[in-house]
Amino acid sequence: GCSSLSGQLLLPDSITRIKQRAFESCVNLSGTLILPNNISTIEGYAFSWCKGLSGDLKIPETLTTLESGVFQYCVGLNGQLILHDNLQLVETASGGQLGYMFEGCSFQGELRLPKSLNYIPKGCFKGNNFSSVVGFPEGLIGIGERAFEGCSRLQGNINLPESLVS
Repeated sequence: GCSSLSGQLLLPDSITRIKQRAFESCVNLSGTLILPNNISTIEGYAFSWCKGLSGDLKIPETLTTLESGVFQYCVGLNGQLILHDNLQLVETASGGQLGYMFEGCSFQGELRLPKSLNYIPKGCFKGNNFSSVVGFPEGLIGIGERAFEGCSRLQGNINLPESLVS
């Protein structure tokens, strides 16, 4: 791992791609992660096990897909998860489990799903602290196993769309 890296990770706007497992297990990185405005690709497991990252996470509009395990077990991410409407969550074979993008994070509050989302991958939001899920999109055709497992604070009505087949 990269346990010797510590402090806040400051990513310049010139970065457009973060490679697979680039910051995996950098447990001593801390503070809010602000993704660059020009980012177009974050590959699988890029930030997995970065336990010290905290607060909100906003996915920029330029980032249209998130791959498997990208923020898995970032337990310090305890604010809001802000996803934009054109985002897709993609199960990719990145040398780990398929899905599980935000498993083991501590996001709270309302989860607003992207309007263009057609599939919620396996284990995607497993173990988070969301109070509600808003806006299951009309084009959603599938929800993977364990997608919301352990999200024990979810409450209220969940309205699934007619387009859902599995």
